[in-house]
Amino acid sequence: MNHRTAELYLTTIVFSVAAYAQGQDAVFRPKEMRNYDPRSPEGRCILRVWIDDEADVELQGDQVRIRVIGGQAGRDDGSECSQPMPGGGFTRFQWRGIDGRGDVRLVQEPRPGNNYTAIVAIRDKRGGGEGYSFELSWAHDGSRTQGAGAPPQVTEPQRTATGGILPDLGRSRSPSPAATSYNETLRGRGTLRLGTREQQVVRAWLNLEAGGTAEVVVYGDDVVTLLGRWTGRGTDLIDLEIKGGFGDASGRGRVYLRAGKPEGLDVDASSTHSGRLEVRFDLRHQ
Repeated sequence: MNHRTAELYLTTIVFSVAAYAQGQDAVFRPKEMRNYDPRSPEGRCILRVWIDDEADVELQGDQVRIRVIGGQAGRDDGSECSQPMPGGGFTRFQWRGIDGRGDVRLVQEPRPGNNYTAIVAIRDKRGGGEGYSFELSWAHDGSRTQGAGAPPQVTEPQRTATGGILPDLGRSRSPSPAATSYNETLRGRGTLRLGTREQQVVRAWLNLEAGGTAEVVVYGDDVVTLLGRWTGRGTDLIDLEIKGGFGDASGRGRVYLRAGKPEGLDVDASSTHSGRLEVRFDLRHQ
């Protein structure tokens, strides 16, 4: 192998490794705080991470996963916890942003429907990586405390009255405004059209409250929040009436279900910001 061939071979390896690393999730265990106590009725984690572009940061038990949506792989930057996050029994759950230049928001609280996983979405389109810090804190009754590496408990009925804990859709396959709420981050493939501009979408957030209030957040190059009402229709369809949010949007939408779980989202609306507003999102293709 001559020098030129070896150089090309090495370059290929470097770029292949970089491309492979870009799509990988980082999984790590935060270090223990000085007051670490898994038996305490209260706990907290301060998560410090480095993110490039867009990622979801998930905390379950004593493990954190940085799930990359766009950009380079994320990494831990000094995260620490006072105990593993419990697998249930919550009486209070809160989150607080500390620093970071992009859009940071809690998109899922821990509950049975997501195996007691807290998910924070970070989105930064300014270019280059950035450090982010935020705090998750909780109180619990000790009924579902889990140790390091223990699987989460998922049998506890979800509390709806305290701590802002969001209830699951429940076992009903025919959602209606009288049913329990549904709150999930949806991953798939689709498009967001604003006027003549079309953007790729790989994530959306769907919040259907028990009283019939609906909120849909679509993550394209723009983050579009749509507000309105929802009604269930049989076991395979939810109708959305859009009447607020992005540019005072108004229109209609549908959530397509299979076995009580969303598998598609369509919205046709208009807004003062863009005129035409259209969402086509398929959860079956991730």
